[in-house]
Amino acid sequence: MKDQEFEKLVQESTDMIYSLGMRLFRNNQEDAMDFVQDAFLRAYDKWESFEGRSKRSTWLYSLALNLGLNRLSKKKRMPDFTAEPGILDETVAGPDTPESIVTEMLEREEVEGLLQQALQDLPENYRLPIMLLYFEKLSYKEMSEKLNTSEGTLKSLVYRGKMQLREKLKQFADSSG
Repeated sequence: MKDQEFEKLVQESTDMIYSLGMRLFRNNQEDAMDFVQDAFLRAYDKWESFEGRSKRSTWLYSLALNLGLNRLSKKKRMPDFTAEPGILDETVAGPDTPESIVTEMLEREEVEGLLQQALQDLPENYRLPIMLLYFEKLSYKEMSEKLNTSEGTLKSLVYRGKMQLREKLKQFADSSG
């Protein structure tokens, strides 16, 4: 029974885990494919630890995200967030502020291609928190636990990253228009 359920999970979830791998590993297909295989091996090994409090695919996604973050950390591709001063403990985005404009763009599907390209160009210490916040839908508290840094520092990094994204997207708009 386990093997049939696992096979079904693999069939239903491979694209989702591959997409996560592509985002985590900056569109490196080889790293993403290795990541998919490792995520499913880990899921198979931990199959019995599933407690049924969520859907199996949600459990797999969480397991894969943790695996990916650990892999980035081990490869030293994950930035040292503690070196970044947390000067902006709260980012207040008003309706017409640059960060609210970027936030609005992040939520629109039609700019996802340009956004993905701009995100790939960001330094890792900005890219990873923005990706986790907007694409993985983690809260600052969850990111703080996974990245082992303060919420204030993460808010500062997200703010600064959005400012850099804004400039990059503005350059794309200026060059295409």
